[in-house]
Amino acid sequence: QPQFPRVGPGMRPQMPLEEAKRMLREQFMGIDDSGGFIVRLPGGVYGGNTVLDKALDDALSLGTGDFDVRFMELNAKHVAAVEICDRCLNKYPAQRICTWLSRPGRGPRTELNLSEVWFGDEDLEPLLQWVFNREASPSLPLRLVLQRNCLTQFGGLRLVEALSTRLAEDGGYCALDLRCNWITDAAEFVRLAMERAAAGVETEAVYSEEVPPPGLEDQAGPPRLWVIVGPSWSTSEGKRHLAASYSRVKEPWSNYMSGPATLLATELERGGWTFWECPLCLPYKKKDINESGGQSRCPSITFGSILHTHLRGDTHRKCVSNYWRE
Repeated sequence: QPQFPRVGPGMRPQMPLEEAKRMLREQFMGIDDSGGFIVRLPGGVYGGNTVLDKALDDALSLGTGDFDVRFMELNAKHVAAVEICDRCLNKYPAQRICTWLSRPGRGPRTELNLSEVWFGDEDLEPLLQWVFNREASPSLPLRLVLQRNCLTQFGGLRLVEALSTRLAEDGGYCALDLRCNWITDAAEFVRLAMERAAAGVETEAVYSEEVPPPGLEDQAGPPRLWVIVGPSWSTSEGKRHLAASYSRVKEPWSNYMSGPATLLATELERGGWTFWECPLCLPYKKKDINESGGQSRCPSITFGSILHTHLRGDTHRKCVSNYWRE
């Protein structure tokens, strides 16, 4: 296990930038049996502050960045999958990713996964331009996964319209996964998606836990779009996901709270909040969201990111469970 230097008393160890670049090249880029280039950068890889995100930004430099360099070194024939998830990317890196994908032949054939990167309606334009860029992507990826982001009903429907229009023109199949965004009423979104999809495209909009059956992409026939959305924001859904979660299985509650947590964090940050006491946790276990306290250990952390993590976390889940039992 490499030992990284600390940047101050009590602060988290910080990975050197060159080490982050090496890790990105060697551990998160590869090639599949068909010659398809693969990038899989998951969350949970930090190394201190935003150093890995700086390495990612450098890697996206056109022509000279590690994405292009590794593509050539591996003799890749095309891009198979790009997965960059669970990172607090701001608008600039999100646009840089779309710019790299828009180069000739760089559109992924199997999957583009940008889940939990705080991608919102205001970030859609570069992605929508990429959808219609046939030079970059002769066909759409089989899966476009945007889970746990900040897309509203308006943004989600724009994607449905764009993807279905491309499919109507060129044929093919695509599954759009919008679970756990800021789409508060999943049933209403399903109804509107079916109305807005382009004519001539078999569109199936389904709710939350349902997933496309395997083999749809291999079937001949008319173009098909599969849209997955939900859950709705309601007390009943909240209780259902709470009941499905416990100490060793935390994902149902964490995923359910992703949308509400990012929305509350965004709104409070816009209002200038830097300190907040959780009213549900206070009676059971004092918990405050303190930006200055968090920054004493990690200078790049923000009030919103601390709040977002708390509302999805185990302590908050247990306090909510106690509250509803009383």
